[in-house]
Amino acid sequence: MLIHSRRRNILGIFIIIVVAVFGLLAFKLVRSGGLDGLRTNIASDRQDLKTQFEIVRANTRDLISPLRKPPYSTLAPQATLAQMLPQAFAEFQEDDWRYFWELIYGVHETDDYGSNYTPKRKRQLSIEEIKETLSYDYPEVFGRFNGQMWEEFWKVVFKKY
Repeated sequence: MLIHSRRRNILGIFIIIVVAVFGLLAFKLVRSGGLDGLRTNIASDRQDLKTQFEIVRANTRDLISPLRKPPYSTLAPQATLAQMLPQAFAEFQEDDWRYFWELIYGVHETDDYGSNYTPKRKRQLSIEEIKETLSYDYPEVFGRFNGQMWEEFWKVVFKKY
């Protein structure tokens, strides 16, 4: 029984010494600023998580309730556009029209993201981005538009039918 008591005492002393050594090392590490990098990393991770949450929230908002809402039917604007600019829209097929309306009213992935693990921002394209894309994809038509033509074009596209 005396032997068990001694073993327990030695084990207890050993545990106290190990805890004291680890405590002293931890105190020195904290005091020397060795954990500053860890604190910075945690703060950066918290900021990244906040950014990711904001992007997901904004993407969800823009998918559910975009700023520009498409008309119930695109037939009337398509007919008006084809009549107003027959040389531009005469060759448009169903796929062209689908792409056209998706470009104007759709929500698209953009390249505004912070790092490779942050989700991409999804939003509707700005008028300038739409102009640029249409001019690039259909240069023979939209590449020739001037300011007045774009104004008339947008009036027809965004008119409530």
